[in-house]
Amino acid sequence: MRTLQAAPRTYMLCTSPRSGSTMLCGMLAATGVAGAPQSYFHRPDISSWARGLDLPDNAPLTDIISAVHATGTHGLTGIRLQDHSRAFLMDTLAQYGPTDPQRIEAAFGPTRYIWLRRTDKLAQAISVLRAEQTGLWHGNADGTDLERITPSRDDGYDADAITAQINAFAASDRAWLNWFATHGITPWSLTYETLVDDPQTALRMILIHLDLDQDIADDITPPTRKLADATSDNWTARYRADVLAKGGDFA
Repeated sequence: MRTLQAAPRTYMLCTSPRSGSTMLCGMLAATGVAGAPQSYFHRPDISSWARGLDLPDNAPLTDIISAVHATGTHGLTGIRLQDHSRAFLMDTLAQYGPTDPQRIEAAFGPTRYIWLRRTDKLAQAISVLRAEQTGLWHGNADGTDLERITPSRDDGYDADAITAQINAFAASDRAWLNWFATHGITPWSLTYETLVDDPQTALRMILIHLDLDQDIADDITPPTRKLADATSDNWTARYRADVLAKGGDFA
């Protein structure tokens, strides 16, 4: 039996880059009942938070929080938070309480948590390196660009860079797990692989977690497309071969 909880006013999508969060945020926004989840606190810079919400650079924290709440729908606000953004946000909210959950709830109201992670760290690492090199971070489902940040460059395959990214993403997962355990938070856990395999079922389960009508998921389709291509496949095969050649083992 599920323990009775206060109806959420906010939910926090805890994640790391290239884990499917842009697709999931788009689907949640498309429901019309789950706010417009975005990385409102992405950079460790309060002025950038304000600018992202169309506020003056010197807007006070209370105005920023109010503006984030204003993105909600039917009283529910969504926030995407990555591991590298968490510590600065918690420090900034220090005036709201002694612990991170108390700070979050004082600022944003009753909050529920979703942990989205990618189990295939090699694919995640290659995805971020390919995005950095091509400049294309997200593509719309219709084949057009959603987010192209920089011109394409041709750095090519780099086994050391892939290893560094694998280690960084593994560390991010450990950091989230430690944060949840430290603060007694039990998030709804979802993997990228489950999300892309059956997006509507994944969305349905999240809506249940948020006390929303799960049937809304039936009419929602992913707004983005996978960007992995033949080059991604080639890098994957080369990296696995490199690891084996060095006497390593790769599942």
